[in-house]
Amino acid sequence: MKKIMLSSVAALLIAAVSQAQFKVGLKAGGNLDNQKVNVKEGTIYASDNLKGYHAGLIGELDLGSNFYLQPQLLFSRKGAMHLSSTGAGDTKVRISYVELPVNVLYKLDLPFGKAFAGAGGAFSYGIGGKETQGDVSGKIYSGVKDWRREDISLTFTAGLEFDNGFFASINSQKGLLDIHQSKDVTIRNKSMSVSIGYLIDWNKLRRKA
Repeated sequence: MKKIMLSSVAALLIAAVSQAQFKVGLKAGGNLDNQKVNVKEGTIYASDNLKGYHAGLIGELDLGSNFYLQPQLLFSRKGAMHLSSTGAGDTKVRISYVELPVNVLYKLDLPFGKAFAGAGGAFSYGIGGKETQGDVSGKIYSGVKDWRREDISLTFTAGLEFDNGFFASINSQKGLLDIHQSKDVTIRNKSMSVSIGYLIDWNKLRRKA
């Protein structure tokens, strides 16, 4: 019975999307990543930016009245440089995530396309990573499990979409969860990014296929 219900819901969603104005496309860009670090006692007192990147799939559903729902499926590389206050070596942290951002956008018509802005949330799941201090490196999520894989973020975006389907945006994420599983240290992700991408109408893509 559960399989029948899930299949029926999936069929209804596919039917709804096929009748609605739905776009699909690709997105990629660069990140300027950091982590907010709070330490009760210890050597880490601050963090510095690292460059990362993201790439993946994007969809867009027209909700009417210039509002749009924009789900995405991205691979994203994040991290930070954790600085030491005792003269010990700084620690570079890099984490790879699969992310599911969902934003609600409002679009304003322009002579050459649209301007848009919006906000939403993202669920991220860590699939790998590395901590490096000097010549010593260790894998994140293996051995001593100091890092949480799951993260939830607030997301904000703004940009321009051109009539030919290309778009450019600036984006920010603010992590809500403590991703470091320690009583003495709390770490939250944050990032700014720039993206470019391309969207095409789903029904047009189906007709071409």
